[in-house]
Amino acid sequence: MSLWDFPQGLFFAEKLGRSGTFFPLCSFCPGKEGEYEIGLALSVLGGLLGVLSFVQSRDKSVEKDAAWRGGVDAKLDMILGMQKDLEGIKASLKDHEGRLSAVESSAKSAHHRLDEYA
Repeated sequence: MSLWDFPQGLFFAEKLGRSGTFFPLCSFCPGKEGEYEIGLALSVLGGLLGVLSFVQSRDKSVEKDAAWRGGVDAKLDMILGMQKDLEGIKASLKDHEGRLSAVESSAKSAHHRLDEYA
């Protein structure tokens, strides 16, 4: 059914001086059959455009996610490397602590010996 099948549509057609087709200047719209074919064609075209835009946006979001994950992985690797370096520094500090205590005890005994001579 089209707009022209209803009494209101006929009223508007008579007021506007148009009758027969919804698009009076359209040569490829002969009647109801043309309206259905054009509607179907536009619906299919809209569906295809929707699917294509979805696929394109999905690919872009996958690329952005991959770049983000790569950046996060690089930062995590850097943090893990820093933790290993920090553990090495702690071990070196403990070694220096032991050596420093040995030097302090040696200096203390040297001071006692010097005090005996003075």
